[in-house]
Amino acid sequence: MAIMQPLRRLLQTWSYPFIAAALGALACASLPAQAQSPQPVRLVVPYAAGGGGDALARILAPKLGDSLGQQVIVENKPGASGIIATDAVIKAAPDGRTILLHTLPIVMTPAMFATPPYDVVRDLTAVTELIYTPIWLAVSTSRTQAKSVKEFIDQVRAEPKKHYYASISPGSTGHLYGFHFNELNNLTMEHVAYKGGAPATTALLAGDISAAFLDISTLKPHLAGGRIRLLAVTGLARSPQAPDIPTFVELGYKGFEPTSWAGLFVPKGTPAAQVKTLSDTVNLLLKQPDIAGKYKELGYEISNKTQPQFAAQVQSDRDMWSDLVRKAGVKMD
Repeated sequence: MAIMQPLRRLLQTWSYPFIAAALGALACASLPAQAQSPQPVRLVVPYAAGGGGDALARILAPKLGDSLGQQVIVENKPGASGIIATDAVIKAAPDGRTILLHTLPIVMTPAMFATPPYDVVRDLTAVTELIYTPIWLAVSTSRTQAKSVKEFIDQVRAEPKKHYYASISPGSTGHLYGFHFNELNNLTMEHVAYKGGAPATTALLAGDISAAFLDISTLKPHLAGGRIRLLAVTGLARSPQAPDIPTFVELGYKGFEPTSWAGLFVPKGTPAAQVKTLSDTVNLLLKQPDIAGKYKELGYEISNKTQPQFAAQVQSDRDMWSDLVRKAGVKMD
């Protein structure tokens, strides 16, 4: 009563339209929080619609939205080697509503600039790895009869300046793995950069180049023809895609442990509880056949790393690839 009497006297001094508006606003303000529509989550992708990275996001987004109880919208921000998308997420509010889906180049690109545009460890929090894919050393059978890495190395040493290796672009994993392969074995293969995996594979098939470091989804359609031979694969374990092909690690070659991957990141400062919830949710989704199956159809392996494991991997990969970028002299400014 002590509260209602002053309120009743105050209402008597207001006009009816003003009372109606005030009561309407009061009613809206008193709605339970769960009855209001939550803001959508943005899943930012540094690639144009229709590409491989975009496909990863669009497979995940609907299921992630269902699990979080919020709409998840894929937002494509291609350009500048992924810097545009990465910068947008770094500058976003650390409230769990902005997520970056990026691939291995996120740890490589900054080292290509005199003034790095960002630091993946300092400016972002690694949430979870979605998929990974090893990189394969493939050779052209019209250029070499080698059936092992050792035989190929022996031939390249015996024929200096006659062998070339391809990559999809300067500073790519294929370029840097080839550089490391040369450096480790004291070889002189020259690097030829193509505009994507398809033209690089075409050159390999035609015998224009001797070797290439590429992913299996690019190479697999051409293996049965016999013009390409796989010699080794990166990573710590053989791939189920071609289990008869040894890893560089088991052959005794160091520095080929990392694989290529795609993972999720959020702005630094995002509450740890939200990071854990997102990581746990996505890891559960990756066990669902409709997501795992689609990712495997694209040629990827499904990850099962915890959030701390992925964060540690991102830091380790940043250090390794940055060192290779600097040794190879790759620059973008």
